[in-house]
Amino acid sequence: MKVTPKSVKTLEEMDFGEKMVEGFREAAAYAAGEPNECEVEEYEPRVHALTSEYIQEIRRKVARSTKKFEALFGVKARTMEVYERGGRKPDAAMAFLLRSIEADPEAALRLVSKL
Repeated sequence: MKVTPKSVKTLEEMDFGEKMVEGFREAAAYAAGEPNECEVEEYEPRVHALTSEYIQEIRRKVARSTKKFEALFGVKARTMEVYERGGRKPDAAMAFLLRSIEADPEAALRLVSKL
């Protein structure tokens, strides 16, 4: 099935809905392997996925054990162990805490020392 990504209007002349339809046409043409004028850029995600291994790596930046992490941040050691084994994914608040630690471990430690 041939998908035509070209429209009659330029992008500047299209309204939002028309731009969306054109974008889907271009994506379908690209996925079908058809030659088109789409510019495709490969990129690395800005954020590392919170896998069980990565959660453990983040925790180890500030605490050698889950017990020490509990003492610092108030997150139960058992909860961290479950995350680190892959038994459960962190909720939004926990993911935020982990991302904050990942971004600046020293700042996270300074912050909790003031609580």
